Amino acid sequence: MQDMCGGWLPYEHYNKLRVLVCRGDLDAAGKVSEGWPLLITAYYLMFHKRDLETAQKVLDLVRSRNLDGKDKAALEILETARKAVEDPPCSDQEALRRYAKKINGVQTHGWASLLKALVVAHLIDDEDYKDGVKRAVLWTVEKCHCDNLSICYFAYRILNRIKPLCGRPI
Repeated sequence: MQDMCGGWLPYEHYNKLRVLVCRGDLDAAGKVSEGWPLLITAYYLMFHKRDLETAQKVLDLVRSRNLDGKDKAALEILETARKAVEDPPCSDQEALRRYAKKINGVQTHGWASLLKALVVAHLIDDEDYKDGVKRAVLWTVEKCHCDNLSICYFAYRILNRIKPLCGRPI
């Protein structure tokens, strides 16, 4: 969670994703075999870097792959979220709630549920919600129910860095 674009990691898998995030190099994405790292990368590009162009390219790449149920749900969440990020309805709180409701309506399980919670946290801007997600992640890891520890740890750590899509009203 330090400067993502500085240094190098001893894990080649994560370095490919780093090149994608930091340089927008889609060739690096093609070398990632599983869908979930690309979907988490698209989330990061969309909400933390606000690089919608690269995020869309990653989503297009993921869409062309053979996806399991969690990947499909995560893709649906991110495609819906992209619409909100592309043209944030900041002056219409009801529109933000509709996006959150639509995303919450996507049937998920496992790590895709964590992605859904992260996306919703950007839309609703509620500290209690984020605290509840953090408690749920801790409980899940403690009970060994996390189907992807990398995503569980990522979600727990990134919750402190979530900025609301529309900022806080003054």
